[in-house]
Amino acid sequence: MPGWIEDTAALLATTLANCHALQTWGGNNWNVSQSLARIYHHALPKPANNLEHTLAELAAYRPFALVWTEQGDGMEIMRDTAGPDWAPKSRGHLIVCLEQSTPANLVADPSAAERNFEGMIGRLIGSGNPSQPGLYELSGRPEYLPITRIVYRGIARTPQEESTEIGDAQRAWLDIYWQQG
Repeated sequence: MPGWIEDTAALLATTLANCHALQTWGGNNWNVSQSLARIYHHALPKPANNLEHTLAELAAYRPFALVWTEQGDGMEIMRDTAGPDWAPKSRGHLIVCLEQSTPANLVADPSAAERNFEGMIGRLIGSGNPSQPGLYELSGRPEYLPITRIVYRGIARTPQEESTEIGDAQRAWLDIYWQQG
């Protein structure tokens, strides 16, 4: 039985997997199950050589999302009263790292590559369209994580000297704050 922390991370993964922008990330047309298969908790699966992922392994995983609990600001559960009839209140802070291979047609144009990735991230945060929901649209529904705040930290690209080993990739981070009860 996973428990409260893992259950909350899994609920965020489910919320992400139901976002239209994640389902269509990189030109894909994934369903919820296929999207969930691209979301990992804490780290990618162990590499085949048990040491480091190869370029081929990383390319096969991308695009993907990692979800973890923020160190020092993870989760808390509280109650207003003592006694048998208390209703728990909980809140927390999770991190989402999104990683994709830099699109081949944008490799030579870093500005366009970043704008392209930011466009997907923006739609993931909030699409403004209930039929193609983002995190904002889903967060008010009872079956998804009750997100109260999203902070976009920015994008980083693989340094050129590392790209031969791990590929030319882009990463972005989102701080997800939630509260329930």
